[in-house]
Amino acid sequence: MDGDYGGVEVWVIVFTSALAVLIALLVSCTGEELSKSAPAVSLRGERKTFRQLVLPDAAVKVVDKPTSPQHSKVNRPQTMKLAMARTAEGIMAWLMYGAHTPWDDLELNKDEAAGHRPLLVFVNSRSGGGQGVDLLQELQILLHRLQVVDLKEETPEAALRWWSKTGQRYRVLVCGGDGTVGWVLSCLEELQPEYPPPVAILPIGTGNDLSRVLGWGGGFAGGSVVPVLQKVGEAHAAYIDRWLVACRDVLPEGRPASLPAVGRERKNLTMCNYLGVGIDAAVALDFHQMRERSPHLFVSRLVNKAWYLKSGTVNRYSRLCHGLPSSIVLECDGS
Repeated sequence: MDGDYGGVEVWVIVFTSALAVLIALLVSCTGEELSKSAPAVSLRGERKTFRQLVLPDAAVKVVDKPTSPQHSKVNRPQTMKLAMARTAEGIMAWLMYGAHTPWDDLELNKDEAAGHRPLLVFVNSRSGGGQGVDLLQELQILLHRLQVVDLKEETPEAALRWWSKTGQRYRVLVCGGDGTVGWVLSCLEELQPEYPPPVAILPIGTGNDLSRVLGWGGGFAGGSVVPVLQKVGEAHAAYIDRWLVACRDVLPEGRPASLPAVGRERKNLTMCNYLGVGIDAAVALDFHQMRERSPHLFVSRLVNKAWYLKSGTVNRYSRLCHGLPSSIVLECDGS
């Protein structure tokens, strides 16, 4: 039915159009709900229930680095912006510095940090509609500023590298979906620290399959993050399998012996609990690109699932992956 609309194609167009209207309504309704700010809740005193996870206020200091006169003329204003402040409620922010944490200009006072097992939290503030932003704000109140990293503003590598050099037996909490968790795990694998920290998950993504497998639930229901921090402090570490996936060209049968034994390697990936090839991979990519272009359209987990449904329906009938199974050879552990 290429080139003209059959009955199925017409039905799909009508369906996706109706779905788009439904999504717009959901976005509008959810946006109104999110715009109603919840009453402020004082978090004073909450730290005592997970005190071991919190880095003491005096445990971090700015490193004084000698600079040449010419170098200081350029960098002195930025150095002055490394001032840190903490309010009575425990908020610590970089004044006038910007979003990125100046990891290279900071060092840990191990005497002050002794007896603590601090928690490093990565928050994907784009996940979960408004949940990511709300979690980021609450965590910045409850924890030390260096314990909370907004992945919208900086990548995990610098924070993991800094914390690995401290010698602390810290833990990691990832607030996001499967993609965010996989990103942090891949950074740890590439870094190869002497002490690999255990990683917990606060699921605010759309699928959250890895979180379900590890017992952290299928989605954060909202409310205070304090109970989650308490569970992270008490949780035991467990090992998971991570698989290396190599994507190579398929060589034709009966090829001359002069050709290489394996096809040209196109890409290397690492997977934890699943790997998608075909429509599901196309839908995931479409979802990611759409959220990058229009983040304001992704305001809740329900709306995100509606976008997944729309993308899946369009890709299913676009014949994008037609004949793909006959073009793929799966090799697992050499066989």
